[in-house]
Amino acid sequence: MQIERLRSFTGPTSDIACVHLSPDADLVYLGGSFDGIHVWRTEDGSPIGHCAGTAAFAVSPNGRLLATAVTDIDSRHFRSTDLFSLALYDAQTLETITLQLLPPLPLRALVFSPVEPLLAVCSHPCLQLIDVVSRAVIGEFPAGDIYGTHHARFSADGSRLAVSGGPRVRIWDVPSGALLGEIREENDGLVVSPDGNLVATSSGWTGYCPTAALWDAGTGAPIRTLDDDSGVLSLAFTPQGDYLIGAGYSYEEPQGGILQVWRTDTWTTVSLRRGFPDTIWSLDISQDGTLLATSSSSGTGLAEATLWRLQPDEKG
Repeated sequence: MQIERLRSFTGPTSDIACVHLSPDADLVYLGGSFDGIHVWRTEDGSPIGHCAGTAAFAVSPNGRLLATAVTDIDSRHFRSTDLFSLALYDAQTLETITLQLLPPLPLRALVFSPVEPLLAVCSHPCLQLIDVVSRAVIGEFPAGDIYGTHHARFSADGSRLAVSGGPRVRIWDVPSGALLGEIREENDGLVVSPDGNLVATSSGWTGYCPTAALWDAGTGAPIRTLDDDSGVLSLAFTPQGDYLIGAGYSYEEPQGGILQVWRTDTWTTVSLRRGFPDTIWSLDISQDGTLLATSSSSGTGLAEATLWRLQPDEKG
């Protein structure tokens, strides 16, 4: 896997930030802790604008909606019980649709289903599924932890939902609401493989022994750990499932941010890039698998999004 840097975008004042690409990869979104979500065109880096929001945001699979947690609280003083409003914006123009889709709640993260107009809202004490058309809560999945949900990821067909809360991940069948399995593992990164058969986790920040691992998405049974010498904080599969990409920070010299790529037919590391100026907090891959977006600190107190071109290796 060849990774070529294209350009960077400096955005909100923040030490931790989240990045997303629009479904057509024409836009890159960077949400920080302090001053909202900034948006640029990927082709030439020209700014679209910015809106109120935080690092907890998501873009709908049709590219029309931007959902985010909004608050007046300085994130440097966040507490786990603080309440956030759930806002919806037009993802192309950033015009406000509503600033309170739900009553205020202790919101942690957001993710859209890839196939339906459903938004998963991670909060305490459970994850809620919201129909963004009717704005109704149509399902709830318990986190099983007093700290509520931290992350959630759908399978590519929307049928499975992995939900993390504290030292565990629960895997749910979305249509029936049945619990399929449970993973007892501290985690920072969480993703479901495109075929829905695997859950990948990483514990680069919270785990006592930082590692990336694979689990059976149908049962939660462990499959294997990956050769991970660094602290992986975010994970993403390429759309065809050929590669798993991790981002985070390096324990070894040169210290700083890292990008690590595993080839999924052998689960060997095929690319490991170290020495980025700061921790890479999140990543997103375009639907055609050709672009990678990462978020990190620029070293000046501002968050930074970087766009990369992905070129898979020839497989023999």
